[in-house]
Amino acid sequence: KTPPPPPPAPAPASAGGGRSRGVERGAGTLPPYARAELEALAAQCGVTLADVCALYDGFAILEPNEDGEVGLGAIREKLSRVSGAPIDEAALEQWMAEADSDGDRSLSFFEYVRVESV
Repeated sequence: KTPPPPPPAPAPASAGGGRSRGVERGAGTLPPYARAELEALAAQCGVTLADVCALYDGFAILEPNEDGEVGLGAIREKLSRVSGAPIDEAALEQWMAEADSDGDRSLSFFEYVRVESV
């Protein structure tokens, strides 16, 4: 019997473009960002690094194309699949406006953590 392969090495943060998925670990996924960035984000939001990693798991589910951004359409689609109920478009638009700090109509992981850790 062949032993299982070793776990993948952490994904390096890229200088631009998309980011590869994080690395699976025991209590979630280690996001593919520099540890110092993640620790600063956690401190800014008043949460732990483990909380940030757990939020990455949720973000990764929403992120359809692994480019580090989640658009309103992807969020709407996932909500409608999960809830099965009609989406309150006004509430969703308001949430996005509050969460999207740079106004580009999509959420980065950092924006997602800031709004979800409140």
